[in-house]
Amino acid sequence: MTRTTTKTVTVTALGMTVVLVLGTLALAQPGPHGLDLSDEQRDQIRTIHDKQRTECRALVDKLRPAREALQSVAIVEPLDEVQLQARAEELALVQTEIAVLQARTHAAIFHVLTPEQQEKAKSHQAERQEHHGYGEHACHGDGHVHGAHLH
Repeated sequence: MTRTTTKTVTVTALGMTVVLVLGTLALAQPGPHGLDLSDEQRDQIRTIHDKQRTECRALVDKLRPAREALQSVAIVEPLDEVQLQARAEELALVQTEIAVLQARTHAAIFHVLTPEQQEKAKSHQAERQEHHGYGEHACHGDGHVHGAHLH
């Protein structure tokens, strides 16, 4: 593998990380797209976030070293393709775990919404993706899977 290919693999893997870590529904944004959540819905969503906080923090803690390990292998000369592949696979596993946590959190929050709120959330998501790509970080260092902000 050439140095250019190595950099491409590294950039692609890092880009995939960003895409997975960015982007989930912004279900309860304030403003014209707000969902007018009831107090009970807000409490339920807070509970969902509280339950996933620890898992999200653990994934963030795994993501950083996996990304750094891939970067460190990618810059070694001569390139060890076996190690590069192994580090890329480790990073992909963490990315998969984040995507699954993001989907589980979204599904749990979506279940709390009324059918009208769900439709509004779907419409808002389509707008966000059209204008901004994937939006906010899925899993921040603060331990939250973002996407259901309570305002």
